[in-house]
Amino acid sequence: RRATPDHEDQARDAASGALPATPTGGRVVCSEQLFGSLRSVWIRHGRELYRLQVTRYGKLILTKN
Repeated sequence: RRATPDHEDQARDAASGALPATPTGGRVVCSEQLFGSLRSVWIRHGRELYRLQVTRYGKLILTKN
């Protein structure tokens, strides 16, 4: 197995119920839960609106509207 987990590793771990530890003990949300079958979602933070999108390479981009 590779040293750095990829998207498939994370999906498999999430499906098995094994969530990675976070440095702060914060909540982990799988991207599949956020996106479903979509490539982008809108996030409202306070009065600001942001777009979170998945690139064709599987990376995430967050942009402020």
